[in-house]
Amino acid sequence: MRGYGSPGGQMQSPELHRDVTPQAGDIFKSTLDADFFDSLEQRVAGELSAETGCEKQKEAVKRILRESGVGDIAKSLARGIQIISVPEGLKYGGGYNRNTGDIRLYADPRYLRRLLPVILHELGHGLEQKIALAKDVPELLNAYLGIVQAESTAHSPYAEAYGVRLGRQDKDYILESFAEDFRLFWLNPGSLSDAKRLILRELVASSLETIDVNAAQEQIAKFITENMGTSADQLVDELNDQTLSEALVKLDTHLAHAC
Repeated sequence: MRGYGSPGGQMQSPELHRDVTPQAGDIFKSTLDADFFDSLEQRVAGELSAETGCEKQKEAVKRILRESGVGDIAKSLARGIQIISVPEGLKYGGGYNRNTGDIRLYADPRYLRRLLPVILHELGHGLEQKIALAKDVPELLNAYLGIVQAESTAHSPYAEAYGVRLGRQDKDYILESFAEDFRLFWLNPGSLSDAKRLILRELVASSLETIDVNAAQEQIAKFITENMGTSADQLVDELNDQTLSEALVKLDTHLAHAC
């Protein structure tokens, strides 16, 4: 979901972006301190905070971090996870605070099975921030931009809604597509194109050096099967089972809260 502290809260017309071709260095910029990721302590699970009435969700998040393998990824990309009240008009989701490195999850126990995918999406924003702090933005990212902008549609209705509302050259569309692709990389890598999958694997390998990608993907898939009664790819299909119109309504609500 749209990260807290992200630029450009106002909705913009796609026509404003039609003749602009962004480069990776224009898109992937960090608002975190240069040493944030180097000094990140291994304490994400201990940094959970929750408002009254969110204990069920808090325990579900702890279990995800502890048993699915996502905790090891989170330790390298986020300072902590906060569970906050659901903004009016929204049901589930969250954000990545680009000023603090915290993930925020909306407190709604009706959507516990969506927590893991939402966490992975927000960690995609964490990877985006970590990449931006590198001395040189990897050339891989320019290749990624080319793929995203050449696609006729995004891999999820949520990301596609950004393209419809803001244009495919828009920074937020590209960053939300990146976060969605990061989520898919762990849940259903086969749904990504070969080129995207290879780029993400290389970015993950260079940024998360302690993570065994294959083992982590298998652990996440096993956790979903054993705890959600479905497969990882079926969970992705379930999350994508919304029309573009529904995704646009949700995005408009997000943008209204961000303004």
